[in-house]
Amino acid sequence: MTRSAAPPESVYYRTDGPYRGDAPCFYDVEDFPWARRIRDGWRAIRTEYEGNVRRGTDHVVDVFNPTGPMVTGWRSVNFQTYLWQFPEARRAFPLTVGLLDTVPGLTSAFINVLEPNSVIPAHHGDSNTIMRCHLGLDVPSGDCGVRVGPESRQCSNGALIAFSDAHEHTSWNATGERRVVLVFDVMLPEYRDHERWICANVLAGVAVIWLEAHLRIFQRAKSYEIRKVGRTVPFPRSIRTALRRGIGFGFHLALLLKRRRSERVLLSADAVPAEP
Repeated sequence: MTRSAAPPESVYYRTDGPYRGDAPCFYDVEDFPWARRIRDGWRAIRTEYEGNVRRGTDHVVDVFNPTGPMVTGWRSVNFQTYLWQFPEARRAFPLTVGLLDTVPGLTSAFINVLEPNSVIPAHHGDSNTIMRCHLGLDVPSGDCGVRVGPESRQCSNGALIAFSDAHEHTSWNATGERRVVLVFDVMLPEYRDHERWICANVLAGVAVIWLEAHLRIFQRAKSYEIRKVGRTVPFPRSIRTALRRGIGFGFHLALLLKRRRSERVLLSADAVPAEP
């Protein structure tokens, strides 16, 4: 689906409740000049991943779920999350990170591993300002797919699909083999002037949801049972918004400081004279 020139929607955050906007479920990746370059690199990315797995340097971890319960069989190698970078994993995957860094508006990136016969529960994503992309790296034949709203797509090696993370969505691997995909988020052009503020508020929204899942204040007696199925009892809307904005200010400063520190490291490296 090609995006129109209509004014952009107001920014949606996960703490606003279920998304009710008009973003398309899926995007046509051919509308984006970088898509072919990333798609053509899928074999090289897979080779780098497999090499790290053999050496035990893949840095794979269980996916963080702010609502509390870990989703069995869902793991990832995290390169960055809404501009917050993970240096050790990035150093272990120089080819993958180098390709990703050529994508304008990149905010998040990770390699996602879904074990056999596993399902990621349906959930709303963090914001309507990004487009989430899946590139198949090691996808078994059979039923491996993504549902976004009422629409579904199947995954396959070398195939790139893109969708709105804000809509309710789920992924599954109904095969007897592991599924591996590269996942990355691209901020839509109409929001990039405020990229750092939006990313800071998304991170803050995740923190608010984590607080809802772990604090008993404002929560009803059955909160534990709700957490077990991946839900939380939300704070009142006004408290949610105030917390997100306050925590978001802190994340904005932290992202700015991390960026400046990285730039100083790069400048220092460039200043080191080459050996004769």
